[in-house]
Formats: sequence, C-alpha cells, structure tokens
Amino acid sequence: MKIGVVIVTYNRLEKLKKCLSAYERQAFLPVFLHIVDNCSTDGSGSFLDAWADTPDPFQKSVYHSNVNLGGAGGFSLGIGQALSKGADWIWISDDDAYPDPDCLQKLSDYYTALPSAERSSIAGLCAKVRCPGGVSYLHRRRLRRSLLQLKEVPLRDADYINAVNDIDFFSFVGTAVRSSVIVQAGLPNADYFINYDDSEYSLRCRKYGILRCLSDAAILHDSPEDTIPPKNWKNYYAFRNKLYTYRQYFGRWYCFVEYLKHIYMILRHYNNFQTWKQFLQASIDACKGHLGQSSRTFFS
Repeated sequence: MKIGVVIVTYNRLEKLKKCLSAYERQAFLPVFLHIVDNCSTDGSGSFLDAWADTPDPFQKSVYHSNVNLGGAGGFSLGIGQALSKGADWIWISDDDAYPDPDCLQKLSDYYTALPSAERSSIAGLCAKVRCPGGVSYLHRRRLRRSLLQLKEVPLRDADYINAVNDIDFFSFVGTAVRSSVIVQAGLPNADYFINYDDSEYSLRCRKYGILRCLSDAAILHDSPEDTIPPKNWKNYYAFRNKLYTYRQYFGRWYCFVEYLKHIYMILRHYNNFQTWKQFLQASIDACKGHLGQSSRTFFS
C-alpha cells in the first residue's frame, strides 16, 4: 500500500508546521507529501520552500497558487497533481489536522490483512476524527433515506466501539481514496469553492466501492466541532452547495425538503436579514447551477 499525502493550506503557518511534523513522525511513512499553498500571506510560502529543500525519506513538493482557490479548488488541483506521483492511495487532509503517529500504519495493516476480493471493493479508508473536545462527529456520516426526507447521520461513540464502520460521507480530513477510484470518479468539483465539496465527492466515490472508517486510526482536527456561525460569508456556499448536490443526486423532491429544513434552521437559529439574503441567493444559484466563487460580498 503506497500512500501519498495531499494537504491544502491557507494562512495557518503554525498549525501547518505541526501538521507536517505529524507526517514526518509516521510509523508508516507516505510516499510523498504534496502541499498546495492557497495564496497564503502569512509566510507559509517561504516556509514551505525551505521545508521542501530539507531531506526526508519521502518526496516533497509544493505548489503555490497565485489566487485563493478555496478548499474545493485547492484539493481538486492538488489531487490531480498527485495522481502522477506513484501512490496507489491519496490521503487528503487539512493543514490543521495531525494524524496520530500510527495512523497510516493502521490503515495499511487493516487493508493488507483483507482478503484480495474485499481489498478490491474498498474505494476509501478514513481515520476517526478527534477535536479538542473529543470525537468530531460530523466528518463521518451515513445516509438514511425515507419516502419523505434524507438524513445525514453522524457516527457516534457507540459506532466507534466497532472496529470499522461503513459510511456514505467523509470530509477531507484524514481520508484516503484509492487512486484508481479517483481516475474513475474524477477530481473534486473546484466550482464548489468551499463547503460540502467533500460530501459531494464522497457520493461520487461511493459509486465505485465501499467507504470505510477505522475506529483505531485517529487524526486530531485542531478546530472545534463544525458549526455554522450566524453571520459568515461561508454560509452562502454551505446553503448553495448542499442544495445543488441534493438536486443532482437525489432529485427535486429531496432538494425541496432540504430547502424547507434550511428555512426551519434559519428561523430557529440564524434569523437575521443577512442570512436570509444569503439563503435566497444560494437557493437561486443552486437551482440554476451557478457555482464557482461568488462575486457578491455578503460579509467581509
């Protein structure tokens, strides 16, 4: 099992240093580390250039983007560049996530111990994500479908008692995708810019095999459990990209139900003019398929 690592970074130099150090301490070393610098302005670029020139037992490469491509654009670019570097698995993660020293080793041990027929059925392997407060639940989810609605159900503590859990959604924090699956599924959709791009990519990869989370392989995400602040420019992308994904994958009915659920959520938690303005524009753009980075300024 040859694992290559792709990390996207933007203006988190101190966390980036801890992140790279975590991979250098892996018991099972990756074939390469490929870093996409998303037009950082905090000195990350010069640090990465010096880091790339420092000898290590794995390949190092850095790509400096001239513009901020967003998380979606950064991962799409980085994964595409990594495919030619000789790994049969691409591990995807953030610059503020630090795998345990035995994390990649446990993925490799689990995969190589499987019967060959079962190995070929695996499209993605994920680590359990921890945050400073405990397990970070939203990164690994299952899809539950009824006649009326779809539910994305996070793995909980009771699930992690199991050695492995099959999932439907992963985040780009501690996820390894088979290179051959990436070739079949294509690259992440750069036009999502930020938010829900990893969820959409999960659904695409799931068409080509099983997505599985290992409970004893862990990565620390140095961020609180994900929430949507009441006033934040990212809300527009969260609304738009999820509605667009539901429309594309599940049809108009489930998209409409999700639309109603968003209205309820905004009324209950985020009832302010700016959020309604974001949601209205996001809904229009999702229906029309207008993706990419928005030129509108919702919040600074």
